[in-house]
Amino acid sequence: WMSSCMKDCKTFAVDDDDMVECQASCNVLTPFEVYCGACYWSIVSITSVGYGDVTAQNPTEMLFTTVYLLMASFFWAWIIGTMSALVCTGDPFSIEHAQTVDALNLYMEEKQFPGQLRRRLRTFFHHEKFLSKNNRARQLVGRLSPALQAEVRDRSGSWVKKLPFFQQEELCRDFVVSVCDRLVGTVYAPAEDVEWADQLFTVGRGVASHRGKIKMAGSFWGEDFILADFGLKEMIAGHALTFVEILVIRRTEFYVLLEAFVNEAKMVRKALVRMATVRGILKEARRRAEEVGEDKSSAPLLNAKLPEQHSLLVRPKGGLRGQEAMRDMIIDQGKKIEQLAAQFDAVLATLQSSGSPCPLHTKYLKSHLNLGNEPAVTRSGSYISMAERQRSPSISL
Repeated sequence: WMSSCMKDCKTFAVDDDDMVECQASCNVLTPFEVYCGACYWSIVSITSVGYGDVTAQNPTEMLFTTVYLLMASFFWAWIIGTMSALVCTGDPFSIEHAQTVDALNLYMEEKQFPGQLRRRLRTFFHHEKFLSKNNRARQLVGRLSPALQAEVRDRSGSWVKKLPFFQQEELCRDFVVSVCDRLVGTVYAPAEDVEWADQLFTVGRGVASHRGKIKMAGSFWGEDFILADFGLKEMIAGHALTFVEILVIRRTEFYVLLEAFVNEAKMVRKALVRMATVRGILKEARRRAEEVGEDKSSAPLLNAKLPEQHSLLVRPKGGLRGQEAMRDMIIDQGKKIEQLAAQFDAVLATLQSSGSPCPLHTKYLKSHLNLGNEPAVTRSGSYISMAERQRSPSISL
């Protein structure tokens, strides 16, 4: 407004004296005008909106412009603050994980850990944050009403219905909720063993293996934890192929839970009887098979190889079963030969003690012992040498 006033003075001035008088009158400002000008320029400078090519020309324009600048600066500050708050508190799990990693880095720096170990620890905590997230989610679901908890757990606990003793059966929602609430999670790094324990294992996240089978998320093993006899359980450890989260429920907690659910307890009882029966039969069959194997290994002809010229040693054509049958027959024949040889030696010793054997005695031995037309002594020697060769440990089949 002052520049406008100066232009007016130049326009309407008649001479230099009028120009000087006009300038003097223009420089006289009221306190209100000074205050408005001061507020206007201070707000423009503080808010950094820029002075621009067009500015307020009178106190009224300055006043309204100052008010609008104050409102715009307030809303701008509010937007910046809200965005900063969203960035800082939008993901509390990530913030907590970042704080944990910072504490880990500080600890590793103090202890002077090698670089490879530091990378392994950081990688482990990077995957462990999902377990912390699941624990927070469990606490969050715990604050819901029982009906809402049952609906949520029924979706996340669908793997419970896949257990062998619950298949094709209708389960109570409260039972599924209770099982999920009692799960305890642990994170395993790749190539780590999931040690066996008397509990049910399920994969919450990642990939594991058990007995050569791949276990993905929702898979389980150790369902024989319902058995009481440890001799019928498969005590085989699992193996982590990636960073895997394993959720477990112990046998004692599971049976305490079944006390409140009669139908589910009956299902488990039927499965227990069936599993115990099958595994008991298999265990007894293996035990008897081992006993039979021990008996065969202790037999004189199990690892023996008879001379190839003997007529009985023709290799059977029935495969493995035929070979076993032939081996059993050879063992029986060897035992009979040994008995006959012992009888012949006894009779021969008796005859020698009484004198030289007479023809009647020789005929008696041939007919009684079925030794054929060959002389008794020759046949006896052949049987004895054959038995000795069968008992020889240096010849293998």
